[in-house]
Amino acid sequence: MEQELKKRLILGQKGKAILFAGAGCSIDCLNYENKILPTANPLLALFNKKLGKSISRLDIAASMYLDKDDRGYLNLLNETFFVKSVPNDLVDILRYDWDRIYTTNYDNALELSAQLAGKKARALTPQDDHKAQPHDNLQIVHLHGFIQQFDLDNVKTSCILDYNSNVANSVYDGPWAERLRLDIDSADVVVFIGYSLYDPEIAKLIRSAHTKDKVFFINSTQLNPELNYMQEKYGSVKSIGREGFAQILKSASKQAGKKPRQSYVCFDKGSTSEPLNDVVRQSDLNELFMFGNYDKQKAQADISNNSQKYIVKRDLVEKVISRIDEGADFISVFSRLGQGKTIFAQNLAAVLRAKGGGVTVFTATRNQMEFSDELNEIIEEYERPILIIDDFFRYKKHWDILANRGGKKIVVIATARINVFAPREREITEKFLNHEPEVFELGDLSVDEGRALVPLITHAGLWGSDAALSDADKLNKIRNTTDNGYQNNFSDILIGLMKSSDIVARFKKELDVLKEISRTCYDGILLIIYLEFTNNDPDITLLQEGFGNDLKEFLDGGDTEAIMRVFLVPDSFGIRYHSSVFSTFALDNALDSVDVTKVIQATVLKIATAPDLSQDYKRLLIDLMRFNYIKKLAIKNNFDHIFDFYDILSAEPEIAKDDLFENAFGMCERERGNLLEAMKHFRTSIALARNRGKFYVPYHAQNQLTVCLFEYGIQEDLSATDALSDLLESIKYLTLQADDERISGTGQAFAWHRQLGEFVDKYTSLFDENQRTVSKAHLLKYLNFIRSKVLNWEKRPGASRTVNELIRLTKNLSINEY
Repeated sequence: MEQELKKRLILGQKGKAILFAGAGCSIDCLNYENKILPTANPLLALFNKKLGKSISRLDIAASMYLDKDDRGYLNLLNETFFVKSVPNDLVDILRYDWDRIYTTNYDNALELSAQLAGKKARALTPQDDHKAQPHDNLQIVHLHGFIQQFDLDNVKTSCILDYNSNVANSVYDGPWAERLRLDIDSADVVVFIGYSLYDPEIAKLIRSAHTKDKVFFINSTQLNPELNYMQEKYGSVKSIGREGFAQILKSASKQAGKKPRQSYVCFDKGSTSEPLNDVVRQSDLNELFMFGNYDKQKAQADISNNSQKYIVKRDLVEKVISRIDEGADFISVFSRLGQGKTIFAQNLAAVLRAKGGGVTVFTATRNQMEFSDELNEIIEEYERPILIIDDFFRYKKHWDILANRGGKKIVVIATARINVFAPREREITEKFLNHEPEVFELGDLSVDEGRALVPLITHAGLWGSDAALSDADKLNKIRNTTDNGYQNNFSDILIGLMKSSDIVARFKKELDVLKEISRTCYDGILLIIYLEFTNNDPDITLLQEGFGNDLKEFLDGGDTEAIMRVFLVPDSFGIRYHSSVFSTFALDNALDSVDVTKVIQATVLKIATAPDLSQDYKRLLIDLMRFNYIKKLAIKNNFDHIFDFYDILSAEPEIAKDDLFENAFGMCERERGNLLEAMKHFRTSIALARNRGKFYVPYHAQNQLTVCLFEYGIQEDLSATDALSDLLESIKYLTLQADDERISGTGQAFAWHRQLGEFVDKYTSLFDENQRTVSKAHLLKYLNFIRSKVLNWEKRPGASRTVNELIRLTKNLSINEY
């Protein structure tokens, strides 16, 4: 008799199941007055008792009492609908894997049942944004309001009970009604428990479903012919009671087995379904090029149709797939800022999914605490899944669990910017010993890639004054690496196209308006843009702790919303900026550098003084104070306001004792031409670095001090004694640098051969015999170290040039020359 219901519940367990709870679902639940929750007539009696009248309509009685005593009205609701005890069968019903639950009830019976069933649940009301809800919790949507959210300020509007609130009710015209309609339409099973269906709005939504075969009404065992008559028009009626339904649920769940997780907090499994919309509009391409807003449907259409109407398929996609097919288990892809690595990662995932063959592909979407637990679930559920993790170094706190699984369990594709990857590549090889990491560079455009890009830029209307050029000439413009060309890479192409549009003026105007409306919003935008530029994720916690506001409130109505959405994209866990290329462009062209510097300064001070600073925040502090980033804010090569930035930060003891801060301060002074001050900071940095332990070597500070010593000696006229002292100190650090890069390296160990030569040439004639002998001995020792210890020095341009220069200098220092 109930086989069709059970069959549908099994389908729902594997697919999608929706529950709708009416007043009858909460029968037998006890409130804190130890009374069962009332249905309509008993509730009407409560209001009539308070009023001392005999009103026949519940909504009128509720309105009259609310007008008379709003505090008493709220107290009555709290006393009546706060649930402390639920029956076991309701807990069993909540153990089933519902995708979403809707209810017109005010009480918390479903939430309490979910808790007892061991499930995380999130109570939602029509005031919540249905698009911005995380999928890790069971969503229970209270369409008429939720008891735990009522207060004196909102009870008249949030509780849909009295006459006035029913008249003003717009729930069924809003986004949650559309969400409910879509859920009913797409579900494998829809179950109504204890719902009378007297509300015509719900009936209309049910009627829109493709078939009533999947809709079931669970009623009490006491037959009600009138109710059955109404419900049978929209689905099947089962008068088995809540307890009987719970038994069927248990049997269906056991037969169906564990339901594969449909969504994750930190990962996206994607879809291989056919795209619903493959029409690419000019605005779509503008959103992609200018803001990095990637439309999965349109990208999927390109893959399905073997076309390039939306994105350019990079040649590296097929190279990476080929290596995966050959057994590669860890591939790193690095690129310069703005080369399209994030779009590459998305496209690679889509192509791999379309390829099929039983491969499951996940892309990492959020760096949240749930990452590790979800990763374990994925590895247990799927055979050797492919994990694509963009900006891999942001996820370092999860490396242990990734590394321990090994190449037989997972395939990792990691992307990173070159400025992050180059100095830290060794961290990957040292950590992922159970993998065999391979490295690819996403570099400049090939001829075919450039040719495919030309019509996309044309469609986007971004050629500006070059619009009249032929496609061949446009391709030449893209590939031209002179000052008149776009340098054959995405970043320079996009920056060039942005400069040819009115986007600078537009952004400046929007920011000026925002600055007038809300300084908080304005400062927040500046901080987020800078965080994106420095490759840091502006998540909710960071914005709250480092800035004092997560900004989400400004994206939900009010004067600021329209402008904020020009810059930011809201998602389930906070907000994000559009693209790294655009952040660079904005810093160069649209932002007030002094304002940005002040916002960074305030954030650094706030984070630095926070108790129990985590490693993630310590790394963030380093990035926020890093001179190679903040020098972007120089105004026509004037660094005075950046000096003020470091000078003010130096007053904070926790910052002043940091060796990396002193190193950054020194780089600022060097850029300003204050070499003596710079050297003072570098020497302080080297001294403070001892606090990091005996195995830590401050290579960067040593390197900066070395070049400063050379530059100062070349600019000024030193005594022979001081010149010799500086030379010997420099050679000591140069040897340490060479030792660090004896096997390989992309640092600056061999970058200063020209300055070394110029320094020695200047002072050779001033040195006496003993000073020349000492100088030559140290230079020969350095020369012999490179020749004997540095692997393949002859094939490394910097090392070979250094060797040649040292040979020349030691020859010139020979005593018989003078």
